[in-house]
Amino acid sequence: MPLFTCDEAGCTGAAVRGKACLLCLRHLCTDHLKRGVHGCPNWQNDAEAEAWGVANARATRDEVNALIATVDARALENHATLLRGGIACTVVPLAYDAENIHHVMGGMNFHITICFADGVEWICRIRRNNVSSPPRSIQNAILNSEVATLKFLASIRVPVPQVHGYATFGDNNPVGVGYILMDKLPGRPLDLDAANAEQKRRFMSRFAEIFATLAAHPFLAIGSPLLSTLNQAVVGPVASETFAPALGSQILLGPFDSATEYRRTALEIAIELIRRQELYVDTSIDAYLVHRFLLDKLPLLDAADTSGGSGFYLKHMDDKGDHIMVDDDFNITGIIDWERAQTVPKAEAFAAPLFMLDVAEYYSGVNELSATESTFVEVLKEQGHAELAELVSRGRVQHRIMHCINGDVDDPDFPNIFMALLRLLPEQDAPTDSWDFWRAWTLRRFEDDPGLQALFA
Repeated sequence: MPLFTCDEAGCTGAAVRGKACLLCLRHLCTDHLKRGVHGCPNWQNDAEAEAWGVANARATRDEVNALIATVDARALENHATLLRGGIACTVVPLAYDAENIHHVMGGMNFHITICFADGVEWICRIRRNNVSSPPRSIQNAILNSEVATLKFLASIRVPVPQVHGYATFGDNNPVGVGYILMDKLPGRPLDLDAANAEQKRRFMSRFAEIFATLAAHPFLAIGSPLLSTLNQAVVGPVASETFAPALGSQILLGPFDSATEYRRTALEIAIELIRRQELYVDTSIDAYLVHRFLLDKLPLLDAADTSGGSGFYLKHMDDKGDHIMVDDDFNITGIIDWERAQTVPKAEAFAAPLFMLDVAEYYSGVNELSATESTFVEVLKEQGHAELAELVSRGRVQHRIMHCINGDVDDPDFPNIFMALLRLLPEQDAPTDSWDFWRAWTLRRFEDDPGLQALFA
């Protein structure tokens, strides 16, 4: 049984993951997603872009209004007041505002401001709940893991919002939705390009200290943080629908004792989902070849781990830069959005965060460090963190591996990213100068593979 089945009347096919339609609010199989069958406008089609914009605005409004209708604001106020020892508070009136919706809602969460009588403000972080959301049990696992992550980070003095309370989806939750109550941090999202040389150096220095703090706290396995009975962070299964088994059980996989086990599982799940037409339905042959090839070359991926040490380390899995809050002088006021954070091998954890990359060069296939990465290496060395500096210096192969396993094969730049990875792998025997040559070579290599034959059939 798949994670979701098709919502088309009479169809029992597996719904394609990540392709739920936010306009008609349905999970659809590959056949019912086809142009001419699925009638909703497509934002990628110029002729349909305007109609898609209108329909998407209406769908967003309806989603927000439906979410607001499920929130018991009085119960939320009562919980917050209780947590603050009786200090009264009010929830900012909940209403859909098309002009400001991007200030309170991201891809995964909706944020409500709670104002206390003494001037303190909290954020109530609520999970969005639409057709693209994972099953409820997985949503609860993700929320619990985020709480555990934030509490662990606060305990080691990484600047994060303090968690004051939370609740998952369930019958005993009077607020009606899953949520986390946390401090509202001052500052604005990081835009490093706007910093002058002094501000950039100041930011880099503090960020290097945070890197070093995370490096001082290894975990024993790969997975997502959970709170133990002693209120300490331990590692549990990977809290992501990516690690929901291919046959549809909502039990998440992990934790993993080794990078090899972790990557093999991710590759095998992807291959199985491609076979079952739950993933990469528009580029199934290419996606299958990529993941089947990487599974075959798993020892080379392991050899690319340059950390040379044991233990696994917490990583923010969406480190594009807007997760870091800074003041006007680029002092870090806090790091937010730890949803889906997990522990990973050391070399992956301490490759440079994505916001330090030169995006244009990276996507064109350039493997050299960006100027920002090079500056960060210098700062780490100045602070005496030679090993971390070395991991950043060699981090490009980790970026490539992360982007090629369960990566966006549909992206026109994916061939550049993949071929750049091949050029970084040791003892690589496949063609590395052309995606077309590699594809033809790999088709011949796996021509007798049953999964590939089934896709062609």
